[in-house]
Amino acid sequence: MAITRERFDAISSRWSAYSSWAVWAPRGGSEPAKAHIGDLDVLDPDTNPDLLATLRPDIILLGLNASSRGTDQELEPFRNFHDPDRHGQDYKLRRVLAGTPWWGAFMTDVIEGYPQTDSKLVARYVRANPNAVREQVDRLETQIADLGVRAPLLVALGASAYEHATEFFGDRHRITRITHYSSAIGPDSYRNEVLAAIAASA
Repeated sequence: MAITRERFDAISSRWSAYSSWAVWAPRGGSEPAKAHIGDLDVLDPDTNPDLLATLRPDIILLGLNASSRGTDQELEPFRNFHDPDRHGQDYKLRRVLAGTPWWGAFMTDVIEGYPQTDSKLVARYVRANPNAVREQVDRLETQIADLGVRAPLLVALGASAYEHATEFFGDRHRITRITHYSSAIGPDSYRNEVLAAIAASA
C-alpha cells in the first residue's frame, strides 16, 4: 500500500518526533551489524526515491514507549527506532524485517513522550494517569486516521506493549505480538518468529 508524498509530509510534520518507518539503510556484508542503523537519509523521499513505494501504513509496529539515553534524539525527525547509540538494539529489527511484507511499516509507541527504560515504571505511570492514557489512545487513533488506513494490523513489540495495546485497542483493531527486539533471542529464531507472525496475520 503506497503512500502519497503529500500524506508522507503531513505525517512527518505532525508525528516524526516520536514515530518512524521500518526502513533502514543497508549494511555491507563485511560491515558491523549496527552499521548505518542511524542513517536517516533513507527516510527522505528526496534522497531515497524508492521510499514512498516501500512504505506500509497498514502495518503499525508498536513499542511500549521510547527509551531514554539522556539525549535529544527524540527531537530529530524519525529518529525513534533508528538509534545510532552503540548500545542500541534497533539493528535487530532491520535484520529480521528485511525482505518481509512488514518492511516499511509505520512505527510508533503505545505511550508516547514518556521516555523510560523500565517497563514496570511505565505500567505504574499508566495506572496512575488515566487521563494521560486516554490522550495516548486518542493520539494513536489520530495517527491511524492520518495514515489513511481503515483496518491496520498492530504489531506489538514485546509482552508489555501487547498487554497495553490489547487493553486500549483490542476491541477495534487487529493486534498480534512478536518478541521485543532487545530480548535475548538468537537472530535465526527471531527471524522465524517474525515470519510465522507475518504468515498468521496475512
